[in-house]
Amino acid sequence: MIAYLNIICLISALAVFYGYFLSRPKKYALALATDTQYKRPFYLDIAVIALVASFSLSIYKTFITDYLRIPSESMLPTLPVGSIVKIDKMAFGIRYPLTNLPATHGGKPNRGDVVVAQFPLNKQINYIKRIIGLPGDEISIDSEKIVINGEAFPFEYQETSILKEGDKSAEVALYSVKVHGVGWNIVIDPKRTFHGVSGYIVPEDGYFLLGDNLTSSSDSRDFGAIHYNMLIGLKQR
Repeated sequence: MIAYLNIICLISALAVFYGYFLSRPKKYALALATDTQYKRPFYLDIAVIALVASFSLSIYKTFITDYLRIPSESMLPTLPVGSIVKIDKMAFGIRYPLTNLPATHGGKPNRGDVVVAQFPLNKQINYIKRIIGLPGDEISIDSEKIVINGEAFPFEYQETSILKEGDKSAEVALYSVKVHGVGWNIVIDPKRTFHGVSGYIVPEDGYFLLGDNLTSSSDSRDFGAIHYNMLIGLKQR
């Protein structure tokens, strides 16, 4: 979306530059020479409006707020596939628009926050997960509980449900878990292999991310914690 806005902004800027600084002086001089009235081309008004609108919206979506469409089932049951969530892009500081590198530092995320971050294996891709591990934490996860610094937070069974994914469906178990006062629901498919982690130490300035769909999520269990600088925004409640 931002890339399209930048293209519209560039085209509009070129049209305004051409109209005001290249074409207009010649046409204005011709109008004076022939004693006729100069009429501004209609496309200039459209270009100015498009330039202001696209530039303003691009700034808003780059630095302040953006929207993300959930692409996969990795955050079920919290975020259904195709749903759109609002992202606060100033929560963790401002980023340079072209390089996506951090320009300023913002606040620190809390345990249980749902965040958008750069995907470690391809930083051009943004993905959304939940933070469960903070810097210095020792994390262990199995099919029954999350253990943080030796304190266990068990999964509490809620019900069995049918999870649909396109033309396919699967019977999954829904659980709830509460960690330090923050609770959410999770999905475990008993037919899939559960991928856990044991005794992982979150590094300094690192954050351990976990999908709510524990048997269908690529997260810090696979590639470890992410650095603070890779956080892009905070899902707004």
